[in-house]
Amino acid sequence: MTIDGAAGQQGFRGIIPYLPTPLTRGGDIDDRATRLLIDRLIDAGVDGISPLGFTGEAQYLDDAHKGRLLGIVVDQVEGRVPVIPGVLAPSTDRAVQQCRAAEQGGADGLVAMCQTWGPVEPEQLFDHFASMAGATELPVTLYRQPALGALVDVATITRLAQLPTVRSLKDASTDTGFLLQVQCAVGDRLDLFAASAHVPLLVWEMGGVGWMAGPACVVPNTAAALFAVFGAGDRQRAWQLQRAIWPLCRFFTAHGPAVVVKAALALRGLDVGAAMAPQRRLEASDRAQLGQILADIARARAALDLDPQLL
Repeated sequence: MTIDGAAGQQGFRGIIPYLPTPLTRGGDIDDRATRLLIDRLIDAGVDGISPLGFTGEAQYLDDAHKGRLLGIVVDQVEGRVPVIPGVLAPSTDRAVQQCRAAEQGGADGLVAMCQTWGPVEPEQLFDHFASMAGATELPVTLYRQPALGALVDVATITRLAQLPTVRSLKDASTDTGFLLQVQCAVGDRLDLFAASAHVPLLVWEMGGVGWMAGPACVVPNTAAALFAVFGAGDRQRAWQLQRAIWPLCRFFTAHGPAVVVKAALALRGLDVGAAMAPQRRLEASDRAQLGQILADIARARAALDLDPQLL
């Protein structure tokens, strides 16, 4: 898919929410809720949709559920924005199979992940990601997620950046200095996306091209406004929005991606089901705190003459 007017190595930029996986009480993909959420996000002005990531509970879903969800997402999006699913599997061979299946299923790009269950050397991590990148012609975003155990180092990322389909990096380490190290090593060969663990404005000041994050599902209008005012050069307004969003990002990190996003969407009137077991449930006090965070964002929007009903 070509995104007209887009910048960056792969043509993807801007606000790309990580989609939760809406589930019925019986554990099936909730078709209706998925479609409603997608339309809500696109109407808010997001620049892409990324299902089957950490927020999407990919680590708990079997291949059938993954294929079903991707099919619904591609069908509902109808080419309005790129669909960039995550690929996470317990082995390299299965990850390669999932890359091919996603490409055949209509994906526009891939987010490559690796979950390790023991010590893995840099060469093994390189082979894993290189195998995924070599299995597709789609642009690949490398996802460095400490919670999955795969801490790819700068040298390995530099090698991966030489591969033709590897176009960008998203790092969830909270270490913005690491992103600068990568940037110094690879130059403009990799686009950088902010994660929820980083302050998006700081990553964008470094030349980052967007924000791929679960919280963007909860506050898509505010996230889109943040990216727009930053692009327009209004740093004061951008920082006001960034400060409003940051408590949500911290809550998201503290309590878990799917748990928080699903609870927040329920508070906003869209039931996408509960997070899959064995993930914890939010206590009543946690839900109250989350509700207060959302109310504070609404007040911040109102102070900036933005509709407080459209988070």
